[in-house]
Amino acid sequence: MTGQPVTAELTDPRYWRQHLRNTVRFADGVATLHAQGVGICIEIGPKPTLLGMAEAVFDKMTDDKMTGEHHVIGSSGHPVIRSFGHPVMLPSLRESQDDTQQMLSSLGELYVRGVAIDWRGVHGQAQGKRHKHVALPTYPFQRERYWVDRTPQQRRQGTLRPLVDKLVRLPLQKQTVAESAFSLETLPFLADHLVFGAVVSPGACQVALVLNAAAELNRQQTACTLSEVVLPQPLVVPAEDEAASGRTVQAIFTPEQANGHGPQTAFKVISFDPTASESEPATHAVGTLLTVQKTTSVVDLAALRQHCVQDCRSEIGAFYNNLAQTEIALGASFQWLTGLWRPATDDDNQPAEALAQLRQPATVEATTGYQLHPGLLDACFQVAALTRGDATFGE
Repeated sequence: MTGQPVTAELTDPRYWRQHLRNTVRFADGVATLHAQGVGICIEIGPKPTLLGMAEAVFDKMTDDKMTGEHHVIGSSGHPVIRSFGHPVMLPSLRESQDDTQQMLSSLGELYVRGVAIDWRGVHGQAQGKRHKHVALPTYPFQRERYWVDRTPQQRRQGTLRPLVDKLVRLPLQKQTVAESAFSLETLPFLADHLVFGAVVSPGACQVALVLNAAAELNRQQTACTLSEVVLPQPLVVPAEDEAASGRTVQAIFTPEQANGHGPQTAFKVISFDPTASESEPATHAVGTLLTVQKTTSVVDLAALRQHCVQDCRSEIGAFYNNLAQTEIALGASFQWLTGLWRPATDDDNQPAEALAQLRQPATVEATTGYQLHPGLLDACFQVAALTRGDATFGE
């Protein structure tokens, strides 16, 4: 009530009457505690109401100390200069916490700050209660990890083509499944294809999987065409720190009735989390695969060069930069474009055309075994986007 220490006054009824009627000098009391060097404050009560008020007082004293002001403590009027560091504030109870746990939490804070604890009283031994004691080592704990090392993923079995780890025939369903593990470990080039910072397998990679699997299914060396290809949703590959196992990707082939152009097969590309027993598969590509007899088709490259004479190589850098500004970042593994030419004049009545020069980047491993490498196929899609001179890829 006075902001000063009290002793026998607490036993006088007049003190408590004045406590109810007069102003309580709470801030002066907090300042007195701090002047006496009190470093720990414990509030005894159902909730820490006064601790918040005391913290506000200490903050004010700290601010005033920084501005050079001095507080006068006591009735003598002499200034007392002390360090105005913040003491430790500990509650005895909190409304939202278990009473025992809150008591033990504050007790632990007292113990680590060197306060002598009556452990017999804490554990109730004085009341006849017994607790089991556990001996702890007298030296610091030596922390070691004992996790089982993860077995490196195998990329392929036997002599299958790239992207096809295994090929399974399901006679009862009349289907064939080509399975692959898509991760940054098995397919490191995927790290060069980012969409809004996430590793996303390009649609070209799913199409390349279908082409390689079709080549495994079709040992008669017949050619194939793809039609009605739809990419419903992107295939996001988990980062290494999220799930090193990546995504299990399956290309499912279901033969359909033959049409007038040859055997026809429907395909679907799905993926799922191999670590989850009930992972819901996501569909990333659907379409139709048509096998035809091989035909020789020769492109008149000389005539194409005479037609596409406008040198547009300066647009290549702007194209990749504009993609990056739309949060589509293509690294070296997906930058195959080194040359670009278009017809000298645009004719809206004629199909859009472009002639491009593609070169395998040094970061791409050998492309042997691929029908079309995902980076090469994606580069072809990029050329299609540049046929009208739209370097923003938007149209």
